Amino acid sequence: MKKILIILLILVAVLSVLLLLREPPSKTNSQQISKNGIDILIRGNSFHLSFDELRKNRLYKFSTKMGDELSGYPLTEITNFLGVKPSSFSSLNFYAIDGWTVKTETSELTDCYLVFLPSQKDVQVIFAEDEHPQRWLKFIKKIELTK
Repeated sequence: MKKILIILLILVAVLSVLLLLREPPSKTNSQQISKNGIDILIRGNSFHLSFDELRKNRLYKFSTKMGDELSGYPLTEITNFLGVKPSSFSSLNFYAIDGWTVKTETSELTDCYLVFLPSQKDVQVIFAEDEHPQRWLKFIKKIELTK
């Protein structure tokens, strides 16, 4: 019994030291990103799309293949808003604040929507034709259009 108690005390001490040594949380949290909106990289040029600018676009109602009824902003409208033709890039990379990324081809552009999360402070990308939401990426911070 004493051995188990000593082992538990040692484990608690080790965990306490590890907690003290860990890095502080990143300053890139959803509240900070929300203030900034989304960065869009096109051929080495960086544009910033604030959430207020995004809301100026027309909101479309759409259905997903799974039957969800949502409202969002089609990526085709956003690229038009930025003055970028779909023929000028071949793929899109979406980056989230948690490190997740999703890559898609231009052929799926008409299927991509940016949708505000319930908090209205963050955005997620939704692929309406996906049978499963595994590519639905929340907390988008950057979209890169590549050739």
